[in-house]
Amino acid sequence: MARYHHCAGDVSGHAAIGIIVLPFAQGSWWYAYGTDQELDSEARARVEAILDEVKASGMAPKSVMWLSAALEPDTHPTDVRIYLIAAREELEASGNPSLIEAAQELQAVIELIRPTVKQPFSLEATSTLHPVPTLDWPQ
Repeated sequence: MARYHHCAGDVSGHAAIGIIVLPFAQGSWWYAYGTDQELDSEARARVEAILDEVKASGMAPKSVMWLSAALEPDTHPTDVRIYLIAAREELEASGNPSLIEAAQELQAVIELIRPTVKQPFSLEATSTLHPVPTLDWPQ
């Protein structure tokens, strides 16, 4: 009987370790590399429209390079995301209001590639909302 009890302890211990490790794994690059989504046709069209707008402005040649790289066929979704982030940063740095607006559009596309992972619980839900009494140490 004790042998089975020990086995159950091992299983619950492994489960506890899994629960602790999961949030860290979800934040790691190798986990994200496998979960990034490809651009769908609508998102691709948005990026192409932004590319055309940026090309026409002539004000952000590096962004044109990054946007073009993101639209290359067979580019991994994580690489697409990185290229779009680089393009967005260049557009934001330009100071041009229309290019800053394009950067905001890019941010929306970036969020489609890597959706936010919902955690099964939050620390706020498990934290105490009322003050906890403390002991006064003797003088």
